[in-house]
Amino acid sequence: IDPLSSRPSVSKNKKLPVESSTLLTHIQTIYEAICEEYQLEVTYGIYDLEEHTNRLGFRARNKDKAYILNPYAMIWNDGEYYLIATHKNYQNPVHFRIDRILSVVPHVTTDSNGYKCHVMRRPIPPALLPFFKKGTDQLPVFDAIRYTNTYQGMRIYHKPRLIDCCFECTTQTLQILIDYFGPELKLN
Repeated sequence: IDPLSSRPSVSKNKKLPVESSTLLTHIQTIYEAICEEYQLEVTYGIYDLEEHTNRLGFRARNKDKAYILNPYAMIWNDGEYYLIATHKNYQNPVHFRIDRILSVVPHVTTDSNGYKCHVMRRPIPPALLPFFKKGTDQLPVFDAIRYTNTYQGMRIYHKPRLIDCCFECTTQTLQILIDYFGPELKLN
């Protein structure tokens, strides 16, 4: 039996440019921000069609201006790390796959004395409150199992954002889709 090759830390075609060491650094930075309750500046990568080539490429979604995020939790789901956060002053939680984060740094400001300090995150929004419970040391603990049971697949889709697509696949691929999504999978 030939062993499957592991997922490379850097793709040869640069579609996932985050190396393993960078991923671990991002996780550490996010963890510290969650524990210390301060905001983060994040540059997030997305897959998109490259101009003039119609090839799928990986690029920064917000290269001109980083997202300002209020980080609340980090979870592992379906083989990926996710950051659960809100954006600036918005209340709705968003999920960011950490392996798609290109850069993450603490969001800082300068105080009245000229010293740089972290910008504190917003309080936990009402949509996330049901997923926090008191820990033994009175610090809130995020219930990742309940959260992922509520938001299965870590994806929240709204009808206006759905795009109809046509895929051609082999019978074997169709079987894998049905095994993963169940026999209720709707195909048109």
